[in-house]
Amino acid sequence: MKTGKLITAGIAAYLFDIITGMICTGLIFNRVYKIEANPTWQLSECVLPVFFFVGAIILSMALALVYALLKDSIPGKNRYTKGLILGLLIWAVGVLPSMLAVLSFMAIEPLAIGYWIFLSLAHTPLKCVIISSIYGE
Repeated sequence: MKTGKLITAGIAAYLFDIITGMICTGLIFNRVYKIEANPTWQLSECVLPVFFFVGAIILSMALALVYALLKDSIPGKNRYTKGLILGLLIWAVGVLPSMLAVLSFMAIEPLAIGYWIFLSLAHTPLKCVIISSIYGE
């Protein structure tokens, strides 16, 4: 396993998260968060924002590790196709069911859930392409 490339790919994926989050959530679609507030939208007093960033980098590293472990099993002619397919698979089995469960069991605006579903449909495959392009085949 290429440890240096694994760490670089994880950090690049993390930076992609930060940049797309600031652009999409902060600038383009910020009206989703202006919907009438309820307690679900408020941060817990015991959770510091730094934990979000630490968690995000750990998850990005984990995603790079998953690619490194599964890259030979992922169908595709090249690293970019493999990254795209992995991202779509993760979206289909991870993000989509989770968001539908959130919609079913939590008091969150359906528009926000729809936004998260479609944002992740674009975001997750691109993030995996970044990882696959850095880590290689």
